[in-house]
Amino acid sequence: MRQGISLAIAAIASAALAAPGGAPAATRTRTWVLPAVDKVRPVDLPSAFHGTQVVAARGARRAFQVAVRAPAGTSVSLRVRAPNGFGPRLYVEGVVDVTEPSPGRGARSVGGWPDILVPGARFTSDGTTHLFWVDVTVGRGVADGSYRMSLRLGVGRRVRRLVATVRVIGTQPPAALTGLAGIYDPANANVATARLLAAYRLPAGEWTEPQRTLARLMRFQSVVQLPGQSDPARYGRSLRAAMGELRRLGVAGRNIAYVADEPGCGQLAAAERRAAQARAADAAIRPLVTISPGACRGAAASRLPDVRIFVPTERNAEASWSARVAQWIYPNSGRAGPGFTTFALDDPGPASLLIGWRAALLGARGVLYWSADIWSRGFDPYTTTLATFAGQGYPGDGVLVYPGRRASLRLALYREGALDADLVRCAGRRGLELAATVAPASRRLVRSSRRILSVRAALAIACAVARAS
Repeated sequence: MRQGISLAIAAIASAALAAPGGAPAATRTRTWVLPAVDKVRPVDLPSAFHGTQVVAARGARRAFQVAVRAPAGTSVSLRVRAPNGFGPRLYVEGVVDVTEPSPGRGARSVGGWPDILVPGARFTSDGTTHLFWVDVTVGRGVADGSYRMSLRLGVGRRVRRLVATVRVIGTQPPAALTGLAGIYDPANANVATARLLAAYRLPAGEWTEPQRTLARLMRFQSVVQLPGQSDPARYGRSLRAAMGELRRLGVAGRNIAYVADEPGCGQLAAAERRAAQARAADAAIRPLVTISPGACRGAAASRLPDVRIFVPTERNAEASWSARVAQWIYPNSGRAGPGFTTFALDDPGPASLLIGWRAALLGARGVLYWSADIWSRGFDPYTTTLATFAGQGYPGDGVLVYPGRRASLRLALYREGALDADLVRCAGRRGLELAATVAPASRRLVRSSRRILSVRAALAIACAVARAS
């Protein structure tokens, strides 16, 4: 595999040489201020974007991007001057090299894709397009209105001055969408990693030992997978002890018991038996099953009376469920093909951002994803984007954070959509109507950043109206 990360690349001998990925090396500097929705590759020359780059509610953490194409060897830096009440945080978007694209994407997906948010405000150009990701936290004391943020872009010895606009509308409502990402490396099940995942709205849910670590992690965990959950008949005592500890910590309602993973029609009886055994250990336990609602011709729900959370993939989810069952969704696999919401590294930005929108439209209360750090099974995610031996089925599969606790761009895009899902729920029926204009169904997704930002503004207004009434 070729070296995949392009953060501080050594100067190329001549700017006339071809840059990585087949793009011509830059001979002059070009700059853009872009919304967070767009995923810009090194070979891309973005279209000019005019208008608001950020739509945010008070208390929310939103983002925009600054793209730069400069001659190879040029030092590029960014400084942001924000009005009072705004807290900017800067990252360089590191590039990962995809050598085997997700199914159906074709040869155009081969090459560099931005995906690593590296804290910092400086890089050395290699002649291709690179980006800064700028997170902006809007203080709760900021008034509604439009605000200008001054950007000082240093390109070699020259300075370029740009402007980003933030439109503040209302206050961010309480989180309506919960989340859960698995962690495979026990060494990563620590407070710093939990804090990172929680900041991006897809927190870890592992049960940890010793219990003093669990108590510290509880600040960042919205859901906790109980120990012994896959075999409750054998580990009933562990389940009872775990529930006792959660009650002692005052968070017993965060429990789940993941008792079955995509059972077939002939396996529903066994899944129901495990769910019943988990609830026999403690009636407050919430058994979870990942399954299509159409399994066994729609009879799965009636045959799993002790299951409390169903998690179909987004493309198989339905908006109607019984009152006793909570629906979550599972993001579509990159194997599903282009056009769906996914965490595939070689899909455009809206594929990850619109996961939250689809969850809101389906009435899902949570999002489950199988792994944030599958690289801990023995490969370097900076240079290897498809490790089938470790369980990856498509580039980026199971990698939402990188070694050193660096968030992926896909995780940051998911956070943007999760905040939107909160607005949809807050705005009620009007929120659903607005969201349906962008993400009405699987493979019917609007990918225009202008349209998404416009509807986001309308959602924020509708939420503010709903909360005032």
